[in-house]
Amino acid sequence: DNTFSLLELRGLLQACSDVLPSLLPALPGPLARAATEFGVAQELSPALEDELDAWFEAKSSVLRRADRRYWRAIIDELRELRRARALMPEGAPV
Repeated sequence: DNTFSLLELRGLLQACSDVLPSLLPALPGPLARAATEFGVAQELSPALEDELDAWFEAKSSVLRRADRRYWRAIIDELRELRRARALMPEGAPV
């Protein structure tokens, strides 16, 4: 759940190569294909890299959307507090 790039995935596949076969049934489709392909050739095909890029982008897009929704109200409140000069100066003792 915390891997969002091909570079990170390659590192994970290399570091966990000994346990990958046992993890295959639990992995989402693109990751299972990556683990299988990497286990055989120690490399990912360009087509699979493209598929993984799209999959990572879709996965991170959902999280970025949720992040924006979470922070929007908080940031608006902080802006209002700043306009009202109700924030402590940066560096002031708390």
